[in-house]
Amino acid sequence: MDISLESVSKYLSTLEGTVGDIEKDLKRFFYEIKFVQKLIEAYPEKEGQWAAQVQDAVEGLKEDIEKGLRIKDAVAKAEDSLKAIAAVAKEFTIHYIGHAHIDMNWLWPWQETVDTCYKTFNTADKLMSEYPDFKFSQSQTSVYKAMEDYSPETYEMIHRRVKSGQWEITANTWVEGDKNMASGEALVRQILYTKRYFKEKFGLPYDAIKIDWEPDTFGHAWTYPQILAKAGIKRYYFCRAGKGHRLFLWQAPDGSKVLAWNDEKLWYLGAVRPEDVVEAVDHYKATGMKDYMIVYGVGDHGGGPTRRHINMIKEMEKWPVFPKVKFSTTDEYFTIAERYIDKLPVVDGELNFTFRGCYTSQSNIKKANRFSENMLGQAEAYALVANKLVSKAYPEKQLHKGWINTMFNQFHDILPGSGIHATYEYSQGLYQDTKAHVDMIKEASFKAIVSKLNTKGKGDLSITVFNPLAWTRTDTVTVNVYEKFDRDARFILVDNTGKEIPVQYTFKSWFGFDFHVVTFTAKDVPGCGYKTYYLKKTYLMPEESGATVSFDGANEKVIENEYLKLRVEAGSGTIVSLIDKKTNVEYVPHGKKLGLLQVLHEAPNDMSAWVIGQILETTDLDKGAHIEIVERGPVKATVRVSRKYNKSEITMDITLCKDMPRVDFKLDINWLEIGDKVNGGPLLKVAFPLNACDISPTYEIPFGSIKRNEKVDVASLSASPNNMSSLNVKGEDVPAQKWVDITGKDDKGNRIGLCVVNNSKYGFDYIEDTIRMSLIRSTFNPDPLPELGKHEIEFAVYPHSGQWRNADSARCGYEFNNRLEAHYDDPHDGTLSDAMAVIEVMPENIIPAAVKKAEDDDSIVIRMYEVDGIETAADIKVLLPAVEAVETDLLEQPIGNAVKIQGGIFSTVFKPYEIKTFKIR
Repeated sequence: MDISLESVSKYLSTLEGTVGDIEKDLKRFFYEIKFVQKLIEAYPEKEGQWAAQVQDAVEGLKEDIEKGLRIKDAVAKAEDSLKAIAAVAKEFTIHYIGHAHIDMNWLWPWQETVDTCYKTFNTADKLMSEYPDFKFSQSQTSVYKAMEDYSPETYEMIHRRVKSGQWEITANTWVEGDKNMASGEALVRQILYTKRYFKEKFGLPYDAIKIDWEPDTFGHAWTYPQILAKAGIKRYYFCRAGKGHRLFLWQAPDGSKVLAWNDEKLWYLGAVRPEDVVEAVDHYKATGMKDYMIVYGVGDHGGGPTRRHINMIKEMEKWPVFPKVKFSTTDEYFTIAERYIDKLPVVDGELNFTFRGCYTSQSNIKKANRFSENMLGQAEAYALVANKLVSKAYPEKQLHKGWINTMFNQFHDILPGSGIHATYEYSQGLYQDTKAHVDMIKEASFKAIVSKLNTKGKGDLSITVFNPLAWTRTDTVTVNVYEKFDRDARFILVDNTGKEIPVQYTFKSWFGFDFHVVTFTAKDVPGCGYKTYYLKKTYLMPEESGATVSFDGANEKVIENEYLKLRVEAGSGTIVSLIDKKTNVEYVPHGKKLGLLQVLHEAPNDMSAWVIGQILETTDLDKGAHIEIVERGPVKATVRVSRKYNKSEITMDITLCKDMPRVDFKLDINWLEIGDKVNGGPLLKVAFPLNACDISPTYEIPFGSIKRNEKVDVASLSASPNNMSSLNVKGEDVPAQKWVDITGKDDKGNRIGLCVVNNSKYGFDYIEDTIRMSLIRSTFNPDPLPELGKHEIEFAVYPHSGQWRNADSARCGYEFNNRLEAHYDDPHDGTLSDAMAVIEVMPENIIPAAVKKAEDDDSIVIRMYEVDGIETAADIKVLLPAVEAVETDLLEQPIGNAVKIQGGIFSTVFKPYEIKTFKIR
């Protein structure tokens, strides 16, 4: 086009300094011409004609001003000369969405959040009265609940405004939460309890709110579109970690799609600026869509739209050579956008990464999150079994309260660790409240079931082992038996068939109580059920052969069980050899160390909680360790490694247990390292090298897994040059949940690997032959002392060879995070068998994620997902009186025909990576 338009802009800009009405008129024309300039790019066939008209209009404006015509009239005359272009401009519509982003807890405590909600919402109410066409959109169920609890008048006002159509609810989650570290089941509960809240409190049907509003979330798991789609949510709004497209279809591994809007260009916090309207033309060129959405309002600490914002919008409504401008809602905009779905690009992948330091910062909240998710799932399963077997009342209110606490703590500035100290005081209180509830639920459930078991005459003490997972499994069990036997008592243990089981025990005292710590391996404990063992007092020394053995080497400690043999090196306290006794495969590369602790020294940066600073040096903690064998018996053997690092004390227990093909690690750390803005801070990692080549890492994500490429996604990077989410750089932390796996080929070409499971960590990096897990980061902003104190961290390694699937890793991760639990009692008569399965799911690649009571009736709800990417016929055993099963969506609404349960089994077919939910009547 004619470059003279640049001179047009320059001329108009020289007139901008005029004050009063003159300034307003000239500014209007300046922005109108700016929009026309952009419009010409979209209509190249009109370039010559329109450019000439604009040139003439500006020349005429200049002449009229020089002749002394009032600027107001001169501008109106110039605008009138552009009627033909103005008609095209008016084909475009700008939807202005008023919003207040409110961080639940970030740089302020909870009471301030409540006050922020109150002031923000009452300001919006005043503006609605003053401007009847003004509309306001607000997300997050937690803010509505806060007003219900703390300001009933505000809550009632919101009800009125929702009914009038001026207030749009955009909440489909309890909080705008993290989407990488929250479990798949927790993401479901965010939606489920939100939908139920607005149905109960506002009378809104489940399909009334169609958008999930997550602007400030630090990344988005690949599986999330399926969760949204299966809850009836069709739209997604976000701002971080996009792939360069503004409006697109985001696709999950199973093929589910949602319509997504990436607002990273203008952002979700902002003023109303006429210059932003030109973006509508680029949007039209990309999609063919002449409607465009702009979100405005003061946020983070609330505030929302201001009078200045609203007045600017109302002023732009009058501009003749400009798009139509309107107060709107997300529903209005997306309803139009859905007509263009066939023209939109598809993004099939995760939307990551942003703020990689957040996968490790504030490790205590990460542990609280994982423990809360696990405990709630366990409590639901046990409470359901107790309800169905012995009519124990199902504790719905307690479980609901626990989930609300947990969901709140998944807010995107809480779980990622980017809040101040007061944030975590409040959140840890919520976690403690959750734990108190679920501890009592589990204890009451165990007691109710055990009281009905027939255990009489089989031993001096019955120990009933409970399994919360819906498959038969084997694992170690430890139970403290208080004040029952004298100090010198010896025991044998038998299972429910009378078979003797190796048992290991020690006598201890604590706060005046004497007790025995009893440990054994419980084999084949039924799914969502239990199996009872019997402790018998004896005067004979039990045999210790055939179980875990241990011995000292010259400069090492060696322990082994039926599956594995490992050597712990003196000095470094690391595993320098790990051999599969069946295949004789060595898993540790020559010269490398498995379980090596490393301290990475970060350069200081102003966003230390969010961003891992440049790594200046790495210190291997491979010298000066004291090693000793602290347990040696028929069930387990443990090597303890003790060391100091600067002011900190670190103890690592390395354990092998009978009948378990894994190596357990337990870290007890008194961490006294401090980061600051001058020296940066230390990041503690643990390394797991694999003696293989052609290694591929796989990471668990919510309801699935992902293999991440180490290379740069050049196409995505060029589409959005500032988009660091496109870079999967070696050695950079990425998110994962309960497990990660590295698999490659040994020197004979055979497939081998290591599956690393953990109970509380989320940040991992990979380079060459080693995957590392991030343990502790001493950040300093915004909380100067987040990690000082004691930390207990547990993880384990499953060496594997041959065929190893995501299903194996997934089940290992679930088992490590949901340990078998035991309840002991005196033997007694009862009506129930001393071993029982309740629900079991087959085959192994179908992972049961939740077993619970239905929200609205006494049915059983079971949720499962497929993990190996293959179509699978699954059998679900329900060993309770059950008539039929019906598939539901994630909101427990039926979506299929009822299936008869015959012989305690019903079957279904899973598509690859599919999530399915069933209600069993």
